[in-house]
Amino acid sequence: LVQQGEQARGNKDFTKSDEIREELKAIGVEVFDKEKMWRSTSGACGIIIGYHARGGPTDLEITTLVVQREKARQNSDFGTSDMIRNELRAAGVEIYDKEKTWKAGDGRQGPIPSFQQVQALQAGGCAGGLAAVAAQMQPMLGAMAGMSPQNQAAVMQALAAAQKSPAAQTMQLMQASGASAALNVAGAQSPEYQKAMEILGEVSSSGRTVPDQEIEWLVGVREKLRYKKDFTSADNMRNTLRNALGLELLEKEKRWTTNDGRTGPIPMWSDLQ
Repeated sequence: LVQQGEQARGNKDFTKSDEIREELKAIGVEVFDKEKMWRSTSGACGIIIGYHARGGPTDLEITTLVVQREKARQNSDFGTSDMIRNELRAAGVEIYDKEKTWKAGDGRQGPIPSFQQVQALQAGGCAGGLAAVAAQMQPMLGAMAGMSPQNQAAVMQALAAAQKSPAAQTMQLMQASGASAALNVAGAQSPEYQKAMEILGEVSSSGRTVPDQEIEWLVGVREKLRYKKDFTSADNMRNTLRNALGLELLEKEKRWTTNDGRTGPIPMWSDLQ
């Protein structure tokens, strides 16, 4: 039933998917789409794959489950960890812990996050979180460099969904805009930049509306980065503003606009002194 429900979602037959979800609830089974896991009131659990009925599990399904397995191992839940490994193996995906890599039978492969990377993402909402994430994620970003854009996106989406932290959401937004590989750790350690990126991560995860005054502060932080010639961080922030807020910066007109129709000025550098 779980696989049938996932295949219905893949076919965009949401009516059938919802019917199956309710049928599962009636027998005590809860489906957690973001975690790609199902759990029963009896204590049983399993993985969710089959969004694409043919071609094996998707990159997103694999990477999400790999992250869930690492979290289970970190919590000494070896029953869940072994279950995920075995079910992925049955689907043609092998996990190589020593190499920190997973490989599918069709040649696809991707990185496995370390315990330290998982911990950094879990701590992402606290002070200093984004800098910690940046430092811990550098090796993983390097491992992703040779992967397809779809696989890179799947890795970051899986990490962000699994951790639910503002910093993890920010990392995903930066990857989606093509900025992750150029993540500037020095810039991430700037207090104002760090605070701004944590706010954007929180906005992305909560969906709250950002007031004009807060937007003006965020835009001002980016202008300070440009004034200091930290163009990498400034570009990262511009892309994240676009993805998190739907905000566009019109440099020639010295104003910003949002997709809900609001607009405001971009401060002059002389006003930032």
